[in-house]
Amino acid sequence: MLEDTKPIILCVDDDPDILYLANDIFESDYNVITTLKCKEGLQICRDQDIAIIIADQNMPEMLGIEFLVKANKINPICKKLLMTGFGKTGLINNAISLGAVDAFLNKSSNYTELKRTVHALCEDYSADKSKIYTKSFNNVVDENVSSIIDRTKDASIERKSAINAKKKTRHKCHNIISNSKKMLEIYDLIEDLSVVNTTVLIIGESGTGKELIAEALHYLGNRKEMPIVKVNCAALSDELLESELFGHVKGAFTGAVNDRIGRFSKADGGTIFLDEIGDISSKMQLRLLRVLQESTFERVGDSSSTKVNVRVVAATNKNLRNRVKQGSFREDLFYRLKVVELIVPPLKERKEDIPLLTDHFLQMYNKKFNKDIKSISQDALNILMSYSWPGNIRELQHTIEHAFVISKKPTIEINNLPAELKNLEKSREVYLEEQKDDHDERETIVNALIKTGWNKTKAAKLLQLDRKTIYLKVKKFNIVEEDILGEF
Repeated sequence: MLEDTKPIILCVDDDPDILYLANDIFESDYNVITTLKCKEGLQICRDQDIAIIIADQNMPEMLGIEFLVKANKINPICKKLLMTGFGKTGLINNAISLGAVDAFLNKSSNYTELKRTVHALCEDYSADKSKIYTKSFNNVVDENVSSIIDRTKDASIERKSAINAKKKTRHKCHNIISNSKKMLEIYDLIEDLSVVNTTVLIIGESGTGKELIAEALHYLGNRKEMPIVKVNCAALSDELLESELFGHVKGAFTGAVNDRIGRFSKADGGTIFLDEIGDISSKMQLRLLRVLQESTFERVGDSSSTKVNVRVVAATNKNLRNRVKQGSFREDLFYRLKVVELIVPPLKERKEDIPLLTDHFLQMYNKKFNKDIKSISQDALNILMSYSWPGNIRELQHTIEHAFVISKKPTIEINNLPAELKNLEKSREVYLEEQKDDHDERETIVNALIKTGWNKTKAAKLLQLDRKTIYLKVKKFNIVEEDILGEF
C-alpha cells in the first residue's frame, strides 16, 4: 500500500534489475511504482498522482522520449527524468524546451547524483502543485511530437553504434580483464550494483574470477574505504567456520582461551565475501539466513546479539537451484542470496579474451621475474586459443607463469608451454593421421570411450579433442554403449 505522505515515483525500464535497484534506492523517501511496459506506465499515469517519472531512453516498446511525450499529455505537472546511455543531444534539448522532459542523466551517473536530481525535481513538482496553476502543453507538444520521435529514432542507430564502439575499447573493470560481450554486460551490472547494498550471488566455474568481481563491487562503491573480508567456506569445518564468521567468547569450547572477533564484525561497514557458499552445512545456512534477514548474530558461547552493517557478496561453482530441489540447500537462503545473480562465463565461452589476458600476464610476470619477454609466438597463441581451459583463467595464468620460468628468449614458443599444451597440436596431427577412413575413426573413438568407462569428457581429453566434437562423433557414428558392449 502506498503511503499518502510520500511523493510517487514511476520508474519505467525494460530491465527488471534496474527497476529493482531503483526501488532499493528510493523506497525510503518515496512511494515507488515500477513497470517493464510503457503502455502500463501510461495507465499508471492516468490512475495515480505521479510526482516524478524516470524513463529509460532505449526500450523495445517505444523510445523514452516518446513515452514521456505521451505521459506529459496525461499529466503535464509531473516531472520527467530521461535516462540515456548517450550524452545530451539537440533532440533532448528540444524535448526539454517543449516540456516533455524536465531533466536527463547519463546512465553512467552515480546514484548520489541520481538522488540529488530526483530530490530537486520533487521540490519543483511540489512548488508547481502548490500554485494550483497547471499549464497545458498539449497543443504545443502535438505539433512537434512526430518530428521529435522520428528524429530520435533516426539517431538511435548512430547512438547504438557509438555505444558499441565505446564498449569495444573498454577492457578493464577494476582488476578484471576482458573485452567479450558477456563480460562487458557484467561490467555494466557491477557498476550499477557497486553503489547499492544489495546482496549479490556470483556463480561460475573455479578460476573464472569470482573473487575479482567481489572486489570490484566493493572498491567501486561507497564502502571502498571500509574493509572487504574474504572467507573460503569450503576450507573450514562446520565448527571452525562458525567461530570464524561470528567469533567466540573465552571458554566457549576447548581451546577458546580468549575472546575472538569474527569476520562479520571485522567487515562492519564494509563487505564480506563468502566464497564456496554452496558447501556450508544446514546449521550454518540457518545462522547465515538470520544475519541476512536481521543483520544480527551471536558469537559462539555468547547470549548477547551483535548488530552489523555488512554487505554480503557470495560465490559458488555449484548449481544451487538443483541443491534446493534436492533439499541440501535452504530455499529461503537461496533467494536471500540471489537478490541479484551474476553468472560468470567460463574462459572457453570467451576465448576472444585469451590474447588480452595473455598480454596482461606477460606484463605482470615481466615485473615479477625481472625479464623482458615481449610476446608469444603465433603458433603458441594458436594452441592457447584451441585449448578448452578446464581450469579457466587461473589455469591460463599458471600456464604463462610456467612459460616465463622456462623461456630463455624474448618470445614464448610452443616448447615453453606445459606438456599437456605443448603436445596438443602433435596429438591432433597423430589422431588425424590415424583416421584413414570413417571405420578407423569410429574404432578409435570407441576404444577411447571403453578406456575411460564411457566418460565422454575424459575420452575427449584422451584424444585431445574438444568435448563438443566427441559428442558429434558419437552421434555421427551412432555409438551406443549397450550395443558396443554386446559385441564383446
